[in-house]
Amino acid sequence: MSYVDLLVKQVRRETENNESSAFTGIGDIEFIQYLNDAQYHLQAIITSQHPRVFVDETVVDIVKDQERYDLPDDILLENKIHSVEYSSDGKSYYNLSQTNMKNRSDTTETGYPNNYIRLSGQLLLTPLPSSSGKIRINYVRRVKELGLRKAYVQIDTTLNSSGNVQLSLNNSKMTTDIQSLLDAEYICIVNRYGKVKLSNIPVAYANNTNIATSSSVTLDMLNYSPKDSDLAKADLTVKEGDYIVIGKDTTTHSEFPKSVERYLLSYASWKILKRDSSQDSTEMQGELTMMANEITKSYAHITDDLQYIPEINEEDWSF
Repeated sequence: MSYVDLLVKQVRRETENNESSAFTGIGDIEFIQYLNDAQYHLQAIITSQHPRVFVDETVVDIVKDQERYDLPDDILLENKIHSVEYSSDGKSYYNLSQTNMKNRSDTTETGYPNNYIRLSGQLLLTPLPSSSGKIRINYVRRVKELGLRKAYVQIDTTLNSSGNVQLSLNNSKMTTDIQSLLDAEYICIVNRYGKVKLSNIPVAYANNTNIATSSSVTLDMLNYSPKDSDLAKADLTVKEGDYIVIGKDTTTHSEFPKSVERYLLSYASWKILKRDSSQDSTEMQGELTMMANEITKSYAHITDDLQYIPEINEEDWSF
């Protein structure tokens, strides 16, 4: 998929909205919002028919006698869970069954968990674990949000976890959006192709060292927890030429394949034309529906490998 700024430029051309300033025209932020809307809309359609397409996995450490555990930040709608497994040693896992609040254990009942309950972005284990262990959560992950590059990393930097770490930014390669960094709570580090290297790093503060050549952003590594999907979590190294994107779970290139780019462009164009009360928006709506159906069908068989049919015990049948 192309860099989001190129997508914005293409939508501008298609909708004849090339002129933009602080006081006139439509800003880039609105175009990007429509591109993100397109992603979320398409993911919702695909997930409703093929829920396994976006399944991801995370492993959470279990604490003795602790009932509640947070679900991943990037879980779709904060509750789309495919399966939960438990292990006392982190090696051998078994499936937990989902249950409801009526079957919640009291605080005196402990043992090996055999059920879980979903509640407001958390998992509740029942009975309470009598020892430490791990749970493996397979969940439907929300696609990463699109955003523009805000800064260019100047030198290789290892982000240790002992406290605040300053990251030098090169204003000669690209102008650092210092105001965005000042306003940011979290950033993600991506390479030139949008591959996320480190995500959801808390920002302490930012400043312009030398407006003409360099700036810096100070990262709060003490409160940073690497995600399972982070490419550089082992050494926490940011390379010269990497880029900063603002926000949690953000990137500069859509995770959807290149073939889906046409849908994102058409959806954003439709929203712009609809905003401008253009007659063309009505014609495009039908085209978007057909396009979404076509893309969704392409996800119907994500593998041509042999699929086994599970054996069903006759005792499982009820009439």
